[in-house]
Amino acid sequence: MTTNNQTSIASLAKKRRTYSAEFKQQIVQACKAPDVSIASVALQHGLNTNLVS
Repeated sequence: MTTNNQTSIASLAKKRRTYSAEFKQQIVQACKAPDVSIASVALQHGLNTNLVS
């Protein structure tokens, strides 16, 4: 019975997101724009600021 519980817990774990090279490039270009903060770019794209900086 513990095997079933472990399987259930494993299936509930969140999977890591993967981002395409194009998406990453778009984020970088947006961060390079004048008078734009990295935090605002991250928030606009639904990302945590730590992922961008």
